[in-house]
Amino acid sequence: MICTSKWLKLYLVLVTFIPVLASGSEYDDSLVRKLYDYPASKALQIVYDRLLLAEPNSQEQCILIRAKAVTYFRLAQRTNALVSANDALRCAARLNDTRTYASAISVKMISLSHLDRELEAYETVLEYYRSRYLNLEDPLVNMVFMNLASMMVTMGDTSLAKEMATAVNKDVATESPMFRCQYYLGLASIASESNDIVGTETWVPKANEECIGIDSTNKSILLVTNSSLAKFNNDYEKARDLLEESMHHFESEDPSSERWYILREMLEIYYGLGEFEKVKWAADQLLSDFAHRNTFNFRSLALKYLAKVATDEKDYELAADYWRKHSFAQERYSFQQQQKLVAQHRIKMQSEFNIDLKQLVDKNQEREIDQNTRFAVLLVLMLTIIGVLYWLYRSRLSLLSKLRHVEQASKDPITMAPPKNRWMADCRQMMAPLDPSTPMAMVLVKVEQLHEINQEYGYEVGDQILTEVSTLLRRKIDDQMQLGRVSGSVFAICCGGISQQGAAEFAENLFAQTLAMQNPEQLNDALVISFGVSGHHKQLPINELLIKAETDLRRRRDQPFDLKEITQSVERAGREARKQQQQQQVEQWKQELEP
Repeated sequence: MICTSKWLKLYLVLVTFIPVLASGSEYDDSLVRKLYDYPASKALQIVYDRLLLAEPNSQEQCILIRAKAVTYFRLAQRTNALVSANDALRCAARLNDTRTYASAISVKMISLSHLDRELEAYETVLEYYRSRYLNLEDPLVNMVFMNLASMMVTMGDTSLAKEMATAVNKDVATESPMFRCQYYLGLASIASESNDIVGTETWVPKANEECIGIDSTNKSILLVTNSSLAKFNNDYEKARDLLEESMHHFESEDPSSERWYILREMLEIYYGLGEFEKVKWAADQLLSDFAHRNTFNFRSLALKYLAKVATDEKDYELAADYWRKHSFAQERYSFQQQQKLVAQHRIKMQSEFNIDLKQLVDKNQEREIDQNTRFAVLLVLMLTIIGVLYWLYRSRLSLLSKLRHVEQASKDPITMAPPKNRWMADCRQMMAPLDPSTPMAMVLVKVEQLHEINQEYGYEVGDQILTEVSTLLRRKIDDQMQLGRVSGSVFAICCGGISQQGAAEFAENLFAQTLAMQNPEQLNDALVISFGVSGHHKQLPINELLIKAETDLRRRRDQPFDLKEITQSVERAGREARKQQQQQQVEQWKQELEP
């Protein structure tokens, strides 16, 4: 999937829109328009000098505060830029200056992103979309909003991106050639990023038609969208050439950041062309740049292609290592996406509540009521606010609980057994409704020398052994037992309502079954599986039972079972159980025959 980077979009908002916004505001100051002609340090001094002369709470002051935020960003002082952007937002909100508000939103967003606070940047866009300061009758605000819509795709929310793009006022957005270029370029970018083939084939040619003679930044975006169209047409060589040309534009401007999104797109194209060395180069560049950032989508994609290249080169051990790292990065990225969904739900509910509250207040202001009625209305309003806030709080807790449940619900893909933390939680849940005096036991099952098997015969053989052992164990357990994989080669079975003697007989039966397992053909030596059992006449902490079972496992390891003796003991236990059942039946009959 061809995606345009959030860094490019933010860069476009700053470099292209903010100087235009400064010149288009009602306060027309030539000094503000010319700030980009000065070095950043000199521009900052000019802004501070002008702020000393500006009237408090004036439009001039708002524009200068926003200009200060932009200048701080040019100086790479991201925290100061964020503080100034927040000041500009408060000032613009007081004056209802929608243009200054839009440009300040852009500065705040890019500052948060460069401070590795992507979730807050995402919430900033959502809050702006729901706010009353979004004026889509203004062509310049339309341009900013279209690019914010494109950024929603790069942040993982395609549906919101399309919703925002649909909300853009097309008539206003296409008033001038520059606006038309930005409008159609945004639609082409969203279509290509969301893998919309029909949309890409529709909007990319339109953007090519409208965006003639554009600056190098927009030219690079246009090249990327055209590379997406070439990829959809299976012309990977053309897509590669377009991406490499686009890379050239950004390397000449800011090679430390703007190249990231192009490298990301190059991975798929290079791999499709079989240029593995270029795939490794692009992936290494991304992993190096994002080694200390909390951005897992770039990292996950780079690891995925490194694993695919290693697999194609038959370096399976290296490929397995890359896949494990990719799986971890993907899980973290999925969790970040879930956090964004929670934020979206919270902001939407807050927005709906604010709208309802405003309508209620307006309706109450229209009515002429006496003092007592006013007091009653205010009291009801306060109770409503408290109730809604409590409902929002409970909804947030419920969502977080569901997220934690989803996170804990993941199972080991090889054995389909839950990991240790999830297994322990399931054990506690199973034992909670039982009486504290209920006996419980623990059975440990360990596949010996699994590491040596993996080293000598390969991970596929080791995974096959674990799968077969796990399948056998899952067939034997019942509702009062919980199976989990507590480490690489060790499974644990928590048994509720079963004594240690019963667990030992259960373990011996399992051991007899494992001895009868069919070893993999590649395995020359006999498969060795050890068991350990612990138990107590009442409930004990799970960790304590695990420790005792592990001690018993080490003791039994040097005392191998005799299969014949095991079989005889299992049969003997069965005969004794049947005999006891018959005696109970005879006693019951005697009681029924007695007068």
